[in-house]
Amino acid sequence: MEAGRPGPAPPAGATTPRAIRNVLANWTGYAVGVLVNFFLSPLIVHHLGASAYGVWTLLVTLTAYLGLLDLGIRSAVTRYVARSESQGDHETGPQVASTALAIFTPLAGVALVASTVLGLIAPSAFHIPAEYRATTVVVAALVGASTGIALVSGALGGVIVGLQRFDLLCAVDVTTTLVRAALVLGVIAAGGGLVELACVQLLASLTAALLTAGVGLRVYPGLRLRPTWSRRHLRLIVTYGGYAFVAQLASATIERAGVLVLGAFLPMTAVTVFAIASGLIDYVRALAGGLRTTLAPLASALEGRGQADALRALTLQGARFSTLLVLPIAATFVVRGASFIGLWMGEAYGGCWRSWPCV
Repeated sequence: MEAGRPGPAPPAGATTPRAIRNVLANWTGYAVGVLVNFFLSPLIVHHLGASAYGVWTLLVTLTAYLGLLDLGIRSAVTRYVARSESQGDHETGPQVASTALAIFTPLAGVALVASTVLGLIAPSAFHIPAEYRATTVVVAALVGASTGIALVSGALGGVIVGLQRFDLLCAVDVTTTLVRAALVLGVIAAGGGLVELACVQLLASLTAALLTAGVGLRVYPGLRLRPTWSRRHLRLIVTYGGYAFVAQLASATIERAGVLVLGAFLPMTAVTVFAIASGLIDYVRALAGGLRTTLAPLASALEGRGQADALRALTLQGARFSTLLVLPIAATFVVRGASFIGLWMGEAYGGCWRSWPCV
């Protein structure tokens, strides 16, 4: 078959079993992550205390903005791997992935330097207690290094998503989650603090990157870990990645701006209270994301095969199922959210909506 031309369309409904398997794989990883975080979060909060956990949340949020250095590149890798494979083109995908690696490698260094600078600025820009200012730079640099590793492995993760192998991504996510949980419990048992938690974050990111690289090389024989780039594939990445970056920027602003505003004007205990409540919303986002992330590579494959009607139907069905999934949970949080937080984290946190200060 000639590269770049649509291959034969699969039978109607042939993509449905794969889509269901992908969603179930995503939700399996989600369920494990939620269960682990559900039991770990109260332990971490009570071990660190409200002020230290607020500092941790603030620094993680600040450095999370460095994830925008992704620039939509991972999404572009996913698109072109899925599209090219659906057309029988086995050259474009590996070359796009290699170009992405060439871009991400220096950006990882940028993330490390920028996070260190943020750590130096944070004590004067936010209400960080004096006893935590000495460790702020170290923690920010370690979390920034984790972000850099995640950027590099993002190109390989984009390949696996493009191949719609969410079962393998689930295995990577579950393994990484369990490794992180074991390390966090070790830190708590040893009486460690913010620096030790940041080291756990770094080790978990490294574990995920190594596993992702191993899986990517196994399922995509054309993939090479040596970063090389070409102008043509760089143009493909920039063209599509720019739109994805705008969406990522808007999402990051909406999701994380609250922590920064609170950290600038209120004590760190307020950041902790906000982080606990917003963590519940993050769980709901992740649940919907288990459905949403499976749609992008499937949509690219359908577009590559010229199946416009199936693509429109996929978009409508995805929106319907996401709404049906999220709406009842969101309504429950509005009605009973405070009671749930009280049972989960303790009455001191559950009653914060009635009085302040509460912790």
